[in-house]
Amino acid sequence: MKKLRVVVVGGGASGLSAARLLARAGADVTVVDGSATPGGAWNHLDAEVEGARVELDRGVRLAISTGDDALDHAVYGDLPDFAWHRIDGFPNEGHVLKGRLHRTSPCPDLRAHADRGRLIEELRAAGSARAQDGEGLVPHLRKRFGPTLPEAVHRPFLRKVLGVELEALAARAELSFVPQRMIVADADETDRLRADGLSDRVAHPSARGLKPPGRAYLYPARGGIGRWIQAWVADLERRGVTFLRSRRVTEIACDGHAVRALHLDDGTRLACDAMVWASPVPLLAKAAGLPLPSARPSFRDLAVVHLAFDREPATDLSYCTFFDEAPRTHRVAFYREVRPHASALERRMASAEVVLDPGDSDEGLADVVAAELRDAALVEDGARVTWSRVERFARVFPVPTPELVAASERCRDACSGWRNVGLVGRTDDAPFLDGILRVCRDEVERSLREARVEVAA
Repeated sequence: MKKLRVVVVGGGASGLSAARLLARAGADVTVVDGSATPGGAWNHLDAEVEGARVELDRGVRLAISTGDDALDHAVYGDLPDFAWHRIDGFPNEGHVLKGRLHRTSPCPDLRAHADRGRLIEELRAAGSARAQDGEGLVPHLRKRFGPTLPEAVHRPFLRKVLGVELEALAARAELSFVPQRMIVADADETDRLRADGLSDRVAHPSARGLKPPGRAYLYPARGGIGRWIQAWVADLERRGVTFLRSRRVTEIACDGHAVRALHLDDGTRLACDAMVWASPVPLLAKAAGLPLPSARPSFRDLAVVHLAFDREPATDLSYCTFFDEAPRTHRVAFYREVRPHASALERRMASAEVVLDPGDSDEGLADVVAAELRDAALVEDGARVTWSRVERFARVFPVPTPELVAASERCRDACSGWRNVGLVGRTDDAPFLDGILRVCRDEVERSLREARVEVAA
């Protein structure tokens, strides 16, 4: 039986996952990616720091197991000459809120709030209330947490990250940026709140001690997260996958119910039995000549600030999220905790994420971030920066307004008539890598099944 020809558009984590699953299923796979190097922000940065070569992560990057052994093996396992460092349960995450560092949980700790009892009663009152379709984020959060928590945490945090007020955002948009659980009680109170059916909204005060079944985080045993991408791409090439780099899809040819070919900006025509799309859905609609919605997204930039200090950080955290509005820092990662064989230099290093408007300058940003890490007691007051570098990634965060979300859904609906097309990547229902991988598996299986029916017919 002839191999099915499948084109994957997009070479980020979701596109490479789909390509690996397709190749393992016996398909003839071609990956089209707009960049010169597949993997996007999952690649590492090679830098010379204090005379030594260091692989730096482009932000806070950890692979997450899905808990499905077969899927985890298909995506993470079976890579020649490559080994993982596995962190079972939660990694050493922490957070900063109102200038205070919480070392044992990634969730915002509201126990110091002036009226903790009121917060708990508001949570209980929220109970089983469900947000309605079409609501904005404010009623969604109030039905989930009550009125106070969205004002105390969500509003300032999302104003910093997304640059707009809560009222401008869609109800379920970018859930990866929204704190889903809060610490509002001590252990006994937390257990009682869970008995009230609020376990999805209340965090244990010490999440580090919790080890959910099947939950694990993965990091290369040596070097940066980009080692995974390099091993992945090399393995795909060994399996016969073709990579067309620095190419973009300009036109999609279809017969009404199936995609038959793709045209690229260099004049290449790729005939296919199925297509997996791992890029923004509106680009798919544009290439297919479908009517584009009038709503256009506004974007924010991501700056990654790499720092080396003259001493090790004053924390044992793997990474930390800043839920304050005032600091520029969004998240920071510490290399000494995720890298089991970290060098003496790597043990003194950190990388932080800062979200900026496209017109903002990143001049002096490294000094600002270093000061914020000192203020949060993540590094010592006297720690001196010996080296720094700022990377800027333009227009990587679309601001999720209700209009934009509705437009994206209309694009998905318009493309859903193509039976041999799979749509993969981050969605409201799969904002993290483990969910994205499950979507990849389901979409790959469905598109292959439909393509086989088409070929047989």
